[in-house]
Amino acid sequence: MLEFVKLLHTRLPMPEIFYTPADPDPNEPANIFQINQLTRQFHEELVHREAFERYCQWYYETAEFHRREWEKMQGDINILGWLSGGSDRG
Repeated sequence: MLEFVKLLHTRLPMPEIFYTPADPDPNEPANIFQINQLTRQFHEELVHREAFERYCQWYYETAEFHRREWEKMQGDINILGWLSGGSDRG
């Protein structure tokens, strides 16, 4: 499942803000703010993707746990049906 999440991340289009036609001169004062903003946005994107990956991992683990629990419950006696006189007793 983790491979799927990694594949999903690699196929997501990157926002155009991360693509610059040329590297700005870091010594030029006008570009300092642009570089700072670009760096912050890149960091926010990384944080968002990591959070999404953690959520996907939690979701798949929880789904697998619930699937195993459901399989276990299939062998249990249907007490509610038995008490209400239903035809399903097992």
